[in-house]
Amino acid sequence: RSFVRSILAPSNPRFLADLGRLLQEIGPAASVNSLALTVLKCTVPGVPDVYQGTELWSHSLVDPDNRRPVDFDRRARLLRVIDRTGDGRAHAAELLASWGDGRLKQMVIERLLRYRRDHPQLFDHGSYVALDVRGPLASHVVAFARQRRWDWVIVVVPRLPLTVAGAGHMPVGPDLWRGTSVVPPERSPRDLVDVLTGTEVSRRRGRLAVGDLFSTLPLSVLVAS
Repeated sequence: RSFVRSILAPSNPRFLADLGRLLQEIGPAASVNSLALTVLKCTVPGVPDVYQGTELWSHSLVDPDNRRPVDFDRRARLLRVIDRTGDGRAHAAELLASWGDGRLKQMVIERLLRYRRDHPQLFDHGSYVALDVRGPLASHVVAFARQRRWDWVIVVVPRLPLTVAGAGHMPVGPDLWRGTSVVPPERSPRDLVDVLTGTEVSRRRGRLAVGDLFSTLPLSVLVAS
């Protein structure tokens, strides 16, 4: 404890400067990793397990502890803003730009849990379909679909984002993904909309361009429009 306190003390500016630079370099990629895991947790087979208080960032080096005090009033206020704002690319882009405050993670959880609530059969009994990803950055994409009868959801998230975007940058934008694409099932809906942004998405030659999916957020959860 004494060692940690001493290296983080204001009297040690050299180490604090080095630590600050490191956080700036890895922070965006670390947040994307956390968001991708959050999306997977809410969409893969199983029950999402969200510890209270971790709706925003949790900077703990140990497992979450439900006995810790939680500022529920703050989280409720932020949720009310999300509800008033509704879906929208502009709002999603604003949350990405201020990713450090954790509101983006809360929005992702709220959107996906709301969708799960409205489509219980899909998530309780739907099949899991791994999707083919093609292109130069295919190894940096995780894609799958959940399906039950006519109900579909297609999930696409990045992996190893620091390698793709570089230090200090978010893996968003059409050019960054260099033609990498996801091959959706033939029987899946043709007209899709992103649950997280409200953006309508179209196939190109039967594929979904990852650059289009990640044009606003580095995450995409698509459903029939």
